[in-house]
Formats: sequence, structure tokens, C-alpha cells
Amino acid sequence: GGGTLNTTRISHSYSPTFIIKDKISIKPALEFTFFQKTMNWDKITRGDMIDPRYGFIYQTAEVHARSGKSGVDFSGGLLINSNKWNVGFAAHHITQPDEGLLGTSKLPIKYTIHSSYTLTPFDSSHFVFTPSFFVMKQHQFLTYMVNLSCNYKWISIGTGYRVNDAMLAMIGVNFKFFKINYNY
Repeated sequence: GGGTLNTTRISHSYSPTFIIKDKISIKPALEFTFFQKTMNWDKITRGDMIDPRYGFIYQTAEVHARSGKSGVDFSGGLLINSNKWNVGFAAHHITQPDEGLLGTSKLPIKYTIHSSYTLTPFDSSHFVFTPSFFVMKQHQFLTYMVNLSCNYKWISIGTGYRVNDAMLAMIGVNFKFFKINYNY
């Protein structure tokens, strides 16, 4: 690519489904990723390249750091679901790969937990309410999110709250094999 910092990631995921009983399934998942980062140091301007009168006219005296880095990354997770509920857990960057070009910069493990439950009040298949939650932690960053979506026939609306951060809104349409949603 022609950018200053380019990142390429190639991943392969494997996630079989095991049916336990009465529509309860377990889906373990593994992901293998190869990554490559490259830096075009010629596109970086530094203070010693500037002449006060004529602008950028000098070559830098700074020594360029490494211009590329590649490695592998592994992730895994587990999803348990039925026709009414689901619970999932995932751990990304299990091997904590070093992505640093200027020195060591290990990518911290990211943990996620999520769950949802489907309610069908009024004994109707047309109205469906789905409360859900999501928790993510990576290094010192921790976020929580709660959502509530409502489906009526083929229309979806929803709202959510990311704790101490933002309100969320969603609208969408449901088709037989896929959904289209807009979130803000």
C-alpha cells in the first residue's frame, strides 16, 4: 500500500457446532492470524528537516527504526445457545504478539463476555424482545454495554447504553436469511 503505516492481517477461523440436546448447541472457535506491519519512513517529517525560512528542505539525521514486523496471533472462544438464549466468551490475542516497530509493543489479551435472552410476550411470534449485555476488558480498559431490541414482524428497533459513555440507537429490517441494521 501507499500509506505511511500499512497493516495486513490474514486470518483463518474454525468453529464447529455440537448439538447437545433440545436445541442447545455449543460452538467452540479458534482463530489463527498472520499479521504484517510496514512503515514508510520517507513519509514521516521530523523537526530537523525544517528550515525556518524555506520549510522542509533538509534530510533528517535521525536513524530509521525497523520498517517491518510480522508475526502470528491466536484467539479462541465458546458460544452456548438455545432457541431462547445465548452466552459467549472469547479471548483475543492469547499469544500477546509483539507489533512494535520502535521497540517492544505487545498486544494485550482482550476478553469479551456477552449474553442475550429472547422474550415473546403475548404468546405472539410477531413481537420479540431481546435484552442483552456485553463486557470487554483489554489491559486497563473495561467497558460494559446493555441493550434492548424489539422486533415486530420484519422491523427491528433498539436502544442501548455503554456505561459512562454513550447511548445507542438501532433500526433495521429482517429478511429470511439476513438482517440489515443501522446503529448510532
